[in-house]
Amino acid sequence: TSGALADTVEVSVGTLPGGNVGTLTLTPATLNLAVGATDTLAVAATDTLGAAITDPLVDFSSDATAVATVNAFGVVTGVATGTANIVATFGAVSDTTAVTVP
Repeated sequence: TSGALADTVEVSVGTLPGGNVGTLTLTPATLNLAVGATDTLAVAATDTLGAAITDPLVDFSSDATAVATVNAFGVVTGVATGTANIVATFGAVSDTTAVTVP
């Protein structure tokens, strides 16, 4: 139409992995595992407005893999007697579970 203006704007709304993360919580906070035993950590994340983030893409690591390992799904395995910290990281936010293998 003569004299009418038109324009197109593309808007993408969502939470990028690690973007706008407010909190990240691992449960349990402490874990006792026998050598060879496994347990799975639960992860809860919220954005900066307090809304739950569904299926956050969390990176897991162990600070003592000779004592306890963790896989990409948060399954922790006791390897040898000692203590280890399992850290979950999502963007700039992280939380820790302390693991004891008696």
